[in-house]
Amino acid sequence: MHGSGQFSVTLNNTLLADLQHKDREILITPKELGSLKIRVEDLEIPESQVATAEILISDIARLALYSPRSLIE
Repeated sequence: MHGSGQFSVTLNNTLLADLQHKDREILITPKELGSLKIRVEDLEIPESQVATAEILISDIARLALYSPRSLIE
């Protein structure tokens, strides 16, 4: 959403997912079940904070969560 747009994107396990990265768009396509960590770093902004996300790839077909008054963790 912010930053220079020149990002370094890495996965901790390329056996679990394929990574496609072009400009500001990052597409992760799952290949296997498991826990995956994504790391995004802005290459052109000195001392910028590295963003990470942990994703669980599972065989669930669909999940819907609703909470009218609080955040869902």
